[in-house]
Amino acid sequence: MGRNFLSCDRERDLEMPQDVREWLPPEHLCWKVLDVVEELDLSAFEDSYRGDGRGGTAYAPASLIALLLYCYSKGVRSYRPMRTDARSP
Repeated sequence: MGRNFLSCDRERDLEMPQDVREWLPPEHLCWKVLDVVEELDLSAFEDSYRGDGRGGTAYAPASLIALLLYCYSKGVRSYRPMRTDARSP
């Protein structure tokens, strides 16, 4: 049984707009951050989660690290503004 992560499917069709990639322009910082995180070896983070699928569902470490890097690159260092940034383009 695998780890119990919440899924993050950026290819999934949504109701508005149809493609998540249409929400932000291609040169937006978030896409650059996602590209960098994709290149990182996050196995140490992933291995620290239970492998038996038990316990609460967690966000994938790549998603959380991407959010931290994105916010830090914008000068946001505290939780509440990060939460706001995560909800707005």
